[in-house]
Amino acid sequence: MSSKPISKRIWREETADSNRLFAEADHLNTIAYELLSDRPTNNDTVRNFQAAKDAADAKYEEARKAWEKAKVHLKMD
Repeated sequence: MSSKPISKRIWREETADSNRLFAEADHLNTIAYELLSDRPTNNDTVRNFQAAKDAADAKYEEARKAWEKAKVHLKMD
């Protein structure tokens, strides 16, 4: 696959963006699992966990897409 070379500055910005998104996803994931430490665990706890986990998963997907975008810009030799 051929791609147009881009400046190092742009590539650094794109990778920094994906790194930030992965860090946000990690934080959301941590929050989700912390919800399960609340006792007693009930249906509301599980629903809140699932909502938080879904948000983390969506952020991971956004981060992966940002990383893929940055990778495409790398010059393939």
